[in-house]
Amino acid sequence: MYIEGNLVKFKGIIKKEEPLAPYLTIKVGGKVEWFLIPDSIDDAVYAVEFFREMGYQWFVLGNGSKILIPDEGFSGGVIYTGRLKGFWLDGDEMILESGSFLGDAIRVAMTNNLSGIESLVGIPATIGGAVVMNAGTRYGCIGDVVEKVEMIDEDGRYVVTTKPRFGYRDSEFKRRGIVITRVHLKLRRDCQGEIEKRLRLAASLRRVQPQFPRQFGCIFKNPLSASAGRLIEEAGFKGFRYNNVQISSVHSNFLLNFGDSANDIYYVIRLIQEEIYRRFNIFLEPEVNIIGF
Repeated sequence: MYIEGNLVKFKGIIKKEEPLAPYLTIKVGGKVEWFLIPDSIDDAVYAVEFFREMGYQWFVLGNGSKILIPDEGFSGGVIYTGRLKGFWLDGDEMILESGSFLGDAIRVAMTNNLSGIESLVGIPATIGGAVVMNAGTRYGCIGDVVEKVEMIDEDGRYVVTTKPRFGYRDSEFKRRGIVITRVHLKLRRDCQGEIEKRLRLAASLRRVQPQFPRQFGCIFKNPLSASAGRLIEEAGFKGFRYNNVQISSVHSNFLLNFGDSANDIYYVIRLIQEEIYRRFNIFLEPEVNIIGF
């Protein structure tokens, strides 16, 4: 394969015209022109420099649980963090590379009597993706315990951010052109029994949600003083089906995919947005990261 620019120094895996559907939990979406899998943080720096040099649009992919790509694909690049999984404990601090799974972090924390992230149990995310989205439940968000974030910025510089800013399903990292490399979580000591109680309480939320592997949940953020799921239900979309895409009959803010068309999913998302705005004058902001449409 012909290697351009800074990729001559890249030691990870380089793929061209790679199908993205297998990497996304929704299991649909076309090919991407460049798919780079860094073996190290140095590799991630080279990848960012390459995309900047070549003028490509690109994005970071972790577990792919909240990403939608068109059936026609994405004419740019992806940096996939699947090999950046290192983690360390330093007293009450847990340091994780961005591709580490959130579920693994929760298990390690509990084993070491560390509390602070058990409310996130069941969220299918990598640490990097969880921080970008400020993943959470009614019992807490990951931003509550993030002490420091190491990242590569838009200019390819390595930057350390202390006390980063977080919002509702939002963070200062939710912008294109950066790669989170490591996250430092400040946890606290507690007895394992108390940690397990909070884990069971958080897990109980999942039992009343749809259990289907190819789904988006939640599709939309809750607007101020309202529930997105309730608005969707009041607008008549609970159980709604378009081709092989269905809004759950259990939870109206969950979308289930039974087919092979990302474009159909996008159509349903836009249809719901337009109808909610028409009926209630409320714009529902997607939690799903919609790229390339």
